[in-house]
Amino acid sequence: MTRGFGWHGCAAIVLTLMCSAVTRAAAQEPTQIAAARRMRDAGQYASAIRQLDEYLTQHPSDAGVHWLRAQILYQLGDYARARSAYARALEITPNDAILRADIVRFNADVAHATSPWVRALAGATGDDQPIRTGSLDVEAGFFAAPSAVVKLTGRLDRYASDSTATAPTVVAGGAGVSWSPAGTPITLSGGAAVEGGNAGGATLTGHAIAAFRVASQTAVRASVERSTYHGTLASLDTAIAVRGIELALDRSGASGFGGLVAVRSDRYPDGTEIRSAYVWVLAPVTAGVRLGLASAHQDANDSRWNGKRFDPYYTPENVTSHSALGELRFGRVTALQINGSYGFSAHEDAPVQGRGQSQQFVTRSFKPWTAAASASIPRGTRMTLYLRAAHERTSFYDVSRASVAVMWLAR
Repeated sequence: MTRGFGWHGCAAIVLTLMCSAVTRAAAQEPTQIAAARRMRDAGQYASAIRQLDEYLTQHPSDAGVHWLRAQILYQLGDYARARSAYARALEITPNDAILRADIVRFNADVAHATSPWVRALAGATGDDQPIRTGSLDVEAGFFAAPSAVVKLTGRLDRYASDSTATAPTVVAGGAGVSWSPAGTPITLSGGAAVEGGNAGGATLTGHAIAAFRVASQTAVRASVERSTYHGTLASLDTAIAVRGIELALDRSGASGFGGLVAVRSDRYPDGTEIRSAYVWVLAPVTAGVRLGLASAHQDANDSRWNGKRFDPYYTPENVTSHSALGELRFGRVTALQINGSYGFSAHEDAPVQGRGQSQQFVTRSFKPWTAAASASIPRGTRMTLYLRAAHERTSFYDVSRASVAVMWLAR
């Protein structure tokens, strides 16, 4: 679970700079320290720590540098080493009131950031195939170590449709762990999904992801997963396990200029592969407003159109879209976000007749769009309510989704 840096961290950086100015007076800052600051500002935290460590081998009693090192380790998520660096700075300058105040803030921020948590989500999805889904998702997690998170998950999905009497109930459970060796976030999880109805049986699921920071708020991310599929009417009575692999240049979490470039492959049990590539960018135009563009392409190496519907799963044929994006954000404590997209150019090779090797297609245009709104509402210091609603038009279907979630922190 990722938590934001927060105002505590920002205030602490300011205090660090103040302390450095006081302890060094008017002296010129050493080249190594200046370089470490530039690396920190660029998000190259591990390189900054190496610079500081090298400097401290020659100047072990520089309290300001120990303090700077503690701040960077905190940003890196290495709370144990950050605490040690704070202790060393305090040992050198025990009467520094600003340092002591920052350590109090640090301890409070870490206690909150590493609190055990429980999150519960209830959601509903409906489309015009028609498929209706009700979901209940519960997640609990705790920090087994300062930078290692353990999660336990459980999920119940109930599918229904007027067009079939065999819609299943799917119960899934799993466990996972996330940690950040040398500042590289890694997540591993595994579990199983048990399906009722005609599909029956259990399907093993899993997910692995690693991200390598290349710049501030930017990372190269690689992931592999095994999941279940229930996206079409025909899939409701067929157990389908999908293996996916994705490689991305990810800046989606950035608050200013954000974006994502990704390629993905999904392989089905019968050997069909769906290949996807997509890119989007959002740029700030004023406070709380970002605008951008997106492009996507999907194609399958075979078609699962049976003359009437996709059976048992959807296979895109040269689906390409270009869209305009918009995002509005309001508030800081109670936060509201509105997102939208409109496909000003989109086309695909749609199946018209035949099947298998004799399948025939015709190129057609369509107008995809999405609209979504979400809100996060703090309820005291340990509980937050999350609301979300969205509607999407794709090449074939309209889909609506709504959910409400509650997250509770133990401290």
